[in-house]
Amino acid sequence: YDEGHAVALHSMSHDYAYIYSSVENYYADLTAVQDRVKRITGETSTLIRFPGGSSNTVSTRYDGGSRIMTFLAQDVVNRGFTYFPLLAIVETIVLI
Repeated sequence: YDEGHAVALHSMSHDYAYIYSSVENYYADLTAVQDRVKRITGETSTLIRFPGGSSNTVSTRYDGGSRIMTFLAQDVVNRGFTYFPLLAIVETIVLI
């Protein structure tokens, strides 16, 4: 981080059943990891990768049919976050 790298947020718990059971739980988990990163780096990161990826189907096991990923993919942007799909991360790693 001190060398100019960005720190992206992923999940504090990686507990799909908790994270994807409600929008409130998703943001509680995201806020927990965001707060931890801020305590360590002094910076507030708004870069994220969703647990399971932005087009995951694992969330459907826990969202009670609400299609939570469809909502969250837009809502995180509305709240000022930028998310990266796994493919973008893999391509970045390969290019380095």
